Amino acid sequence: MTTARRSTPMHAACAEGHDEIVRYLIENGAPTQSATRSGDRPVMGAAAHGHCEVVRLLHQAGANVRSSRDGGGSESTPYALAYRNGRREVVNYLRSSCDVAGDIGRGRVRQQDEFANGARVVNPNCSSPPSSPAPN
Repeated sequence: MTTARRSTPMHAACAEGHDEIVRYLIENGAPTQSATRSGDRPVMGAAAHGHCEVVRLLHQAGANVRSSRDGGGSESTPYALAYRNGRREVVNYLRSSCDVAGDIGRGRVRQQDEFANGARVVNPNCSSPPSSPAPN
């Protein structure tokens, strides 16, 4: 099921922060990377609205959290959207779990800004989920 702008139930659940619905959709095979007509992906709505748990669920399900709108460049990545909207928890999650260095200093995200200071590359392959710790 999609709307005229190709928005899916996953897009709606992510933008609204319904983590249980997102979890259900993921478990039942709903695509995590589908794009609307404007190129928005579910993770972008979650990041822009500050739904960190949803961003984490999508990331762990294999969604590319470094994706950008079609032709949007670095200023339309989930990191940049969360940053511009003051979604500190999402920004911190993406900084600690992903290589966002490529998103800093380009577009509207500036390296000297308070969220960007001291950003460190932790996981250089953010298009795949974080690795699980080894069992003890």
